[in-house]
Amino acid sequence: LENLKEVLATKESQYERAIAEAHSKADWDIMQLRHMLDKADINYANKVEEMSERFEKEKGNS
Repeated sequence: LENLKEVLATKESQYERAIAEAHSKADWDIMQLRHMLDKADINYANKVEEMSERFEKEKGNS
């Protein structure tokens, strides 16, 4: 019975560690995705600004 308790305690510890590692990995993945989205938003805003400036310049030339 004592041996079984030790095995269960070990399994529980491994399970908790695996969950913590999975949460940590998920947090890291989410952080990377947010970073990619931020970069995409900045890139999009720069393109819109560039297109607006080009439009205004072409409108002024005609």
